[in-house]
Amino acid sequence: MSETIHYSHNNSGGRDWLTADDWAALAARGWVLDTYEGRTYGADRTGLSLDEAIREWEVATGQPSTAEGCPCCGPPHYFYRNDRAEMGLAAAEVESH
Repeated sequence: MSETIHYSHNNSGGRDWLTADDWAALAARGWVLDTYEGRTYGADRTGLSLDEAIREWEVATGQPSTAEGCPCCGPPHYFYRNDRAEMGLAAAEVESH
């Protein structure tokens, strides 16, 4: 069974938190980007634990995964543990940091 970690974000505070360079850095490290009509909404990373994936994300983007965002939108960064073998594309366990 292969564990996949999914990252998604919202525009907490009215802005996108990741730049095109951030997404490119993630892709260069093996993250598979979730892009639709030219905009990237998230990314998947297989082969790392949740903690390892978060650390790799922080190094690649130079951002803290624990950013608070704004009071109305909540945290801008979400990391989900997906078990694609058992659950298809559904998140087996949701964790946010």
